[in-house]
Amino acid sequence: MHDLDLPSERPLPDDVRGAARLKLHEGMRRRRSPRAPAAVAAAVAVAGIAAVAAFPPAGTAVDPAERRAAVPELPMPDQGSWYRVREGEAPGGAASRCGGAEGWVPIATASKDRVDLVAFTTPAGVVFCELTPRAVTASAPVADPGALAVSFATATGSLAGFTGPDPRKFALGPDAESPRAYTARFGAVWLAPNSYRPAIDRATTDRLTAVREVGDSSELQEHTALVAPAPPATVVDRDGPGGDRTSPEGARLGRCLAAHQPPVADPDAWRPGMDTAAALGESIQLGFYDGLLVTCHADGRSAVQDLTREVEAPSHVGVVGRTVRGTTAYHGFTPETDPESGVEYTASDSLALLAEVLDDRVATVVLSVTGRDEVTAEPVAGSVALPVPGGAAAGVSGTVTTRDAAGAVLETIAFG
Repeated sequence: MHDLDLPSERPLPDDVRGAARLKLHEGMRRRRSPRAPAAVAAAVAVAGIAAVAAFPPAGTAVDPAERRAAVPELPMPDQGSWYRVREGEAPGGAASRCGGAEGWVPIATASKDRVDLVAFTTPAGVVFCELTPRAVTASAPVADPGALAVSFATATGSLAGFTGPDPRKFALGPDAESPRAYTARFGAVWLAPNSYRPAIDRATTDRLTAVREVGDSSELQEHTALVAPAPPATVVDRDGPGGDRTSPEGARLGRCLAAHQPPVADPDAWRPGMDTAAALGESIQLGFYDGLLVTCHADGRSAVQDLTREVEAPSHVGVVGRTVRGTTAYHGFTPETDPESGVEYTASDSLALLAEVLDDRVATVVLSVTGRDEVTAEPVAGSVALPVPGGAAAGVSGTVTTRDAAGAVLETIAFG
C-alpha cells in the first residue's frame, strides 16, 4: 500500500538518462573533502529529480512564455580553472621550436603540468603544437572544416581541433558516459593539453565522443562521435640531465611514471624524492620535475600537482617559498561504510605536507600549526614529508620555517 497514487513506472528516454548521468558525473568530479558520501547521495538525488523533470507528461503542451525559469545545473569547469590559458600569446621561442616561419600568429596557448598546447594561424592553415621543456610535437597545417573536429592528438594526451558553430562547452571521452578531457575554446579552435589517457582510452580505438554541457533541466544531453588522428612524431629538441632510475627510489618512480595517465611531460627527466614510509607510516614515493610533484602510492595510484600554481581546494594547501615549496595531501585512508546509505568508501582525516627543498643550506623544516605542537623534519633526497598536527580537524593555519645547520632561520612562510 502507498499513501500516494503514483503513475505506473516508465523507463527514461536514453537522452534524458544520459543528461542525468552527465550532471551526476560533473558533480562528483568537483573537488571535495575525502569524507563525502552525503554529497554523493545529494548528487544522485539532484540527478534523479532533474531526469524526472526533463519532460512533461504525455499530451501536455507548455507555452514557452509561461515556462518557469531554467533550473541551474552542474556546469563544466571554466577553462581558466582547468588550464593556464593565454589568448593571442605563445611561449617564448614556441614558433621556432614548432617549425614556424614568417606569418605565424599565435591564436592561444593552454597549459597543464608543463605541457603547452599552442594554436597558430599560418598562411597554409592552423598549426597545433605541443611543447614540453624538452620536446615538441607539431601538426601539419589544417583547414577549419566548419564542424566540430579533432585535428591533433599527441602521445602525451593532448588533443586539439575546431569547435564548429555550437557555442557550448564540451568534453571528450571514449564514450558518452565518460567525459575525460575538458576543452578550452578560442574562437574557432579548442585545446585540451595533457588531459586524455591514450594508454587506457585509446587502447583499441581512435574514436572519441564529445559530450556537450547541459545548461538547465530543459536540455537533453547531446554527444557527437569523432575520430582522433594518429599522433605525429615527437622530437626531443632540448637536452637536460636524466633522473636516477637505479636506486630503489628511482626504480619506483620510473615504474610509477611509466604507468601514470595521462602521460607526464618528459618522464626521463623527473628526479626521485623520498619514500614517506618512515615519516608518515605509509609508503608514498615522491618525484619532482620543474615545479611539479608526483605522488606514487604502493597500490598503483598516482597524482601530479603543480607546486607553482595556487589550487582552490580544501585538500591542497600550497606552500611556495624561496627555500621550499610543497602542498598538503591526505594519506592513511581506511575503508568505511555510510550508516544511512550503506555506501562503502575510503576516508581519511590525516593530512601531510609534502615538499621539495630548493636550497642546499636547509637542514631542517619546521611546521607550526596554531595551537598544536611543532613538527620538524630533515630533508631526505631533497624533500620532506611532515604530518600536519591534528590533521584536517585542526584546521590549516600556521607557518613553515626553514633553518640551516646552525639553527639560523632561512625563511618563514605562511601556511594555510
